Amino acid sequence: MKKIRTQRLTTQLAEDAIARLSLPAGPLTFEALRTAVTTWLGKPLIIDPLNSLPPRDHPASVTGLYLDTADAGRVYFHPDDPRLYQLFVILHEFMHIAAGHGGCHVPVEVMERGYAGVTAEITAARARVPVRTSLEDADAVDVEELVAERGAMLLLERLQKSTLSASEAAFA
Repeated sequence: MKKIRTQRLTTQLAEDAIARLSLPAGPLTFEALRTAVTTWLGKPLIIDPLNSLPPRDHPASVTGLYLDTADAGRVYFHPDDPRLYQLFVILHEFMHIAAGHGGCHVPVEVMERGYAGVTAEITAARARVPVRTSLEDADAVDVEELVAERGAMLLLERLQKSTLSASEAAFA
């Protein structure tokens, strides 16, 4: 019963956040989604690989990061991840924005010094990412992460229905 309640709650919260984006009806492109998130955020949205992240096999590695700075929202993804997973990570970070979760408030100049300069901050951000925790253990997991995961799946499904080529559809 707890699993069903958690699924319903996270799905409802994710759907509510997506609704606040006022996405266009019909086919959805990544650029239309990015524009909607930028409008919702109220400032530019920059998406980049964070090349100073440790390699994927490093225990301190992260998959993505959203930083809310005074001048822009910054979404970073791990450059070593497969392209489809990079897209999922970006969508996950978009959901944090749409749901009003805020970002990891690490000054950009600190990020630009590289990963070694933000160990404590990145560790705090990494703690927000569940290790594929089951819904039965949701009390021990940050609900924001579950909402971002569910919302990313909903957005990915919508993007795949409208923008995938025949070769990309094989991965859907």
